[in-house]
Amino acid sequence: MERGQALPPTLWDVSTPALIDAGWTVYSLTTALASEAGGIHVDLLTDAYSAFVNNRPNALEGALAMLPLAGDYVRALPENARAEREAHAKTDGQATVLIWQALLTGTHRYNPITHKPLWSHGFVGHFSVPHIHQYATGIGQTPSQVWGVEGFNSRFVGTSSNSNQVEHLGISSLLQGVGNVPSAVLSAVEALEEYIDYEDPIAGAADRALNEVVRKVLVPGIEKDPLDLAAALRAALAAEQE
Repeated sequence: MERGQALPPTLWDVSTPALIDAGWTVYSLTTALASEAGGIHVDLLTDAYSAFVNNRPNALEGALAMLPLAGDYVRALPENARAEREAHAKTDGQATVLIWQALLTGTHRYNPITHKPLWSHGFVGHFSVPHIHQYATGIGQTPSQVWGVEGFNSRFVGTSSNSNQVEHLGISSLLQGVGNVPSAVLSAVEALEEYIDYEDPIAGAADRALNEVVRKVLVPGIEKDPLDLAAALRAALAAEQE
């Protein structure tokens, strides 16, 4: 079956500090990707990058299009890979959100209560869609610069400087849906950052509003069909049509 967007060959032929720190080399990565689970993951990356390209510049639509892809990936994993996944995510819904966040940005997360790392995405997290896009274009950009905030209702953005809402959506979903971190804790962290780091209060309010959507929509619906969950998130987060 024909897959999605072709991946840049240079994506694989590199040893980043993060890969090295995680114990990966070009050779061990190639071996892992040649396995059954690795092949399924490469298919996921091509489809996810295709979803990103086809929905540009609408960041929200591109991000939500990857949620069902993550669900399909989780269900397609062989038993040995599923057992490894269950060390971090106990259900298919949690695993779907875990993989979804890895696709969106792949950033490593710390529990804001304990300040300890929640988990590492392993080599999965090193090949997020923004990472792929940088290799495809040859332009170094942050995930926020790659994604933008097009498609989000303005109440979830706040100010033009608040450009990381796709990353925020993924992180909030991961912390609340998989890490069981309460929305109130995340909102308290946002308020503390405003006070200590002089963060923009308008942007902080937008971030807290996004956290509330995750609490009310994603957390109780995490085990739903990912297509239905994506539709519910779209209805809550999308900009109003003119």
